[in-house]
Amino acid sequence: MYVITADQKKSTKTKVDLVPKALQELKIIKTVLPFERTVGDEIQGVIKDSEEALKAIKIIVAMGEWHCGLGVGNANLNNATKTTEATGEAFVKARHAVEEAKKHYLGLAVQSDAKTTTVSQLEALLRTKAILVSGRSQRQKEIIEKREALASANEVAEKLKLSKGTISKSLRTSNWEVETSTDSLALSLMEEIDNA
Repeated sequence: MYVITADQKKSTKTKVDLVPKALQELKIIKTVLPFERTVGDEIQGVIKDSEEALKAIKIIVAMGEWHCGLGVGNANLNNATKTTEATGEAFVKARHAVEEAKKHYLGLAVQSDAKTTTVSQLEALLRTKAILVSGRSQRQKEIIEKREALASANEVAEKLKLSKGTISKSLRTSNWEVETSTDSLALSLMEEIDNA
């Protein structure tokens, strides 16, 4: 099971509550227990599927205002309807991960009891993805969102009433293909850790 805990960066200084916006963006994720505010400016969600967990991490990282911790392991849901009602190793690891994320400039960490090398490899890969994802402009994010929903760059160009060259250039400069080409590796590592 994948538990993601995210804590808003510098919320006491900015005095802006970004939790509602984050929860809105994360509504598209298929969860076992939906993302919700746990305490203060922190959110948490429980996910069974690795693809959905990776998608959630990318959404959180793209917002740029969050420390993100991924905990992988067993979760005791016990008919829970909220993350605060559930327990287990994945929750403990997510807590440790988000605290570790606060110490790293990319604000992302992974924790599990699985083989340390695999966890380190996943964390390094997700941090590399974070560099690419967090550096995108709002326009690039919009184009990527359309590209992932449509069959081709041509369809994106038609939909957004832009030239194919503009779409291609945006995808290239945002490193979309480079970043997404490592998704299968990230998912493989996530599943290996989850099944350990």
